Amino acid sequence: MAVLTPELKARFREYLEAAQGAPADLEFLLEQLGEDVAVDMSVKSLEQLEALYWMYAGDGGYPEGLGSLQDYLELTCRYLGQCIVERCSGKWVQTTEKNRRFGQPCIDGFGNKKWDKVYPVSLAEWLPTLASTNPSFPGARERSGPAQSRSPARRR
Repeated sequence: MAVLTPELKARFREYLEAAQGAPADLEFLLEQLGEDVAVDMSVKSLEQLEALYWMYAGDGGYPEGLGSLQDYLELTCRYLGQCIVERCSGKWVQTTEKNRRFGQPCIDGFGNKKWDKVYPVSLAEWLPTLASTNPSFPGARERSGPAQSRSPARRR
C-alpha cells in the first residue's frame, strides 16, 4: 500500500501556499511581460493566459530574464487550480491514487463524478507535448501549432 511520506506531505503544503499566491505572482509576471490580462479568476483570464502560452511557445519569443516558459505554464496551472477552488467549490487534496500522480496536488469535489479531478502539475507537464499526441478534440490542433499573429492580450 502506498503511503504519503512526510516529504510528499511537505511538498503538497508548499504547493498549496504557492497556489494561493498564484494570482498575485501572475499579475506581477504579466506586468513584467507587458501583457494586460485581468487576473480575476474569470474564464476570459484563463483563455487569455492559455493563448499567451501558445503565442510564446509558437514563436519561441518568451523573454529572457523572466524565468522560463515552463515556469509561466506552471504558474498558470496553479492559477487554474485556484480558479476552480474559488469559483467552482473545488478542494485541494493530495491524491493517493496508485498511479504516476500519487502524492500530487489535485482539485476535487467540483464535478458530479468521482473522476472529475484536475491535476495542475500533470497538466503543466503534459501541455507542451500536446502537438506530438495528435489531438483530435475541437480546437487542439489550432493551439498546438505556431502562434497566431495577434497577441491574445493587449500589450502595454
